[in-house]
Amino acid sequence: MEQRPLELTVVSAEGLKKVKHLSKMDVYVVVKVSGEESTTEQKTPVHKDGGTSPKWNHPMVFSFNVSLA
Repeated sequence: MEQRPLELTVVSAEGLKKVKHLSKMDVYVVVKVSGEESTTEQKTPVHKDGGTSPKWNHPMVFSFNVSLA
């Protein structure tokens, strides 16, 4: 099974619904990559006071089986 990296960068989000009205939102992103054999999950750091348009510029690297792609 040949493994290859999948590199992506979570840059930002825009137009999120404001769910906290009395305090500031602490926002993060969860990325899941699912395959036949497993699921891998990674999270960005929390953007404190990110509001409805947070920014991360956070790189992530996942490995995947080439034969399943």
